[in-house]
Amino acid sequence: MVSAKASLKLSETEYISHLVSFPEYVITGLTDGSILSVPVTLESKLTTISKPITGQQAPLANLLALPTIPHSFISCDTKGKLKIHDVRQKSSQVSAVETGLAVTACGVSNFGHVAVGTEASPDAQIHVFDVRKLQTGTKDSSDTIVKYVDSHNDDVTDLQFHPTQKNLLASGSTDGVVNLFDLKISNEDDAVVEAFNHQASIHRTGFFINESITSLQISEKTPNLGKLFALSHMETLTVYPLFDEDNKEKLEEFGDLREAWKCQYVCDFQKQHFLIGSNDENWAKLVPIIDNSPGDGIILEGGHGSDVIRCFDIWNLSKSCFTGGEDGCVKLWDLTGDFDQVSKFAKSVSKEKKHKGGKAVKKSKRAPY
Repeated sequence: MVSAKASLKLSETEYISHLVSFPEYVITGLTDGSILSVPVTLESKLTTISKPITGQQAPLANLLALPTIPHSFISCDTKGKLKIHDVRQKSSQVSAVETGLAVTACGVSNFGHVAVGTEASPDAQIHVFDVRKLQTGTKDSSDTIVKYVDSHNDDVTDLQFHPTQKNLLASGSTDGVVNLFDLKISNEDDAVVEAFNHQASIHRTGFFINESITSLQISEKTPNLGKLFALSHMETLTVYPLFDEDNKEKLEEFGDLREAWKCQYVCDFQKQHFLIGSNDENWAKLVPIIDNSPGDGIILEGGHGSDVIRCFDIWNLSKSCFTGGEDGCVKLWDLTGDFDQVSKFAKSVSKEKKHKGGKAVKKSKRAPY
């Protein structure tokens, strides 16, 4: 059991709906569409990256770090505007692209792809873009790599790229179907290489990978595919084997996780962890996925009180965690019992940016978020 080491109130009226952490900053998205940057220690004044303009700001569909562009993240609103931001800049927006789509889901890959999913009209669509082109903000930057328009007959609710396989994309929808696409195939009928009917509207889908998030090796040649899971809006979980032509492996049905894990809600799945909680009993719990199955969790004592946690992110190589809730607060949890390492890590990253003359030095390697 761990206690919150720091907490910062960001809004009296809005929920924190999205959150992503960097070595020095936590980027938060609020339900009014605004985006705020906060130091990881939660001790300094926040910076407004984007704020709502009356009648013009759309809610966020997602807020995600960009693994292939250091210090950068992408925001996607429900009107289909994609913005790439640099956390180091005072004017954070780097480029913006209007897709012209009513977007309901957005996902980012470790290999430079961004996918957006739409509401059904009449069928939902999935468009995959090249991050490098989006970054230019040019006229052709919104050209798709592939586009799938017939695989879901209701709103797309989640898009998750496989962490180690460049060509695999999973999609979930309110139609209850989880599809696995091979992005190397443009023909949509052939591109759907796996399809599972969860028989309930999908809240989250994704991959259970054997390696821990700290040792996960990103490679196009890795043989480990893991398993595909589907979590419904009714909190039911099913885990599916991938490419099991001989049916040697069986799907695993965990049923209603509120009953199985004695909680009231399942917040989200990030970096091989589920976050669950009970707002009546004022607690939350991080549940790791180990060997494709849930392991022992870490209780976050007090959670966000009687308010539901909306988002979280594992930070500092799994040593800390940030959570955002309906109370308008972002909280920092030290998972190791050594709170000093939080500020030490942030300071060490800051020092790496300076050479002896004190000027910033550009780094080519991917930021460790």
